[in-house]
Amino acid sequence: MTKMSDDFYIKLTLAVYRVTELFPNDEPLRNNIRDLANEILVSLICNNYKDRSNNIKIIKSYFDLAENQNWVDSRNFSVLRKEYDKIQGLINTGKTVEKSLLEPAIYKKPPKNRKEKILEILKDKKRIKVKELTKDFPQISKRTIIRDLEELYQAGVVARVGNARASCYNIKS
Repeated sequence: MTKMSDDFYIKLTLAVYRVTELFPNDEPLRNNIRDLANEILVSLICNNYKDRSNNIKIIKSYFDLAENQNWVDSRNFSVLRKEYDKIQGLINTGKTVEKSLLEPAIYKKPPKNRKEKILEILKDKKRIKVKELTKDFPQISKRTIIRDLEELYQAGVVARVGNARASCYNIKS
């Protein structure tokens, strides 16, 4: 199965975070949904098929529970459910996808974007610093690379060790 872009999966997970940000802070469902979204994201990016299909069913049931609480406009959950349904359908049928079916035409990007390349580099090198990545992306500013790594970190795909210039990043296991 040709997978959709990793960038799309990251955006979908960030959308889950934005929606759950509106839940009450002490609500356990907030963290349950986020943790499951992170697990699904990692399994999609790393091609780990174990429990992926079941986790998507569970996260959609969590969306149902949260929607019944009326913390967030129900349209948010409809959109998230629709996107996970599409991923689920591709997993179940094993159909190939030439391009992401989920990204609007205005957001289409070249086949290999920076975050995908960063993840490939991390898979090869296991651990990397921002300074090392600036050598791999000479046309990109250091700040942009830091921003990309921070998005991957916030999405739960990579782990950060250390602070400031001493920070190292690796793929979260």
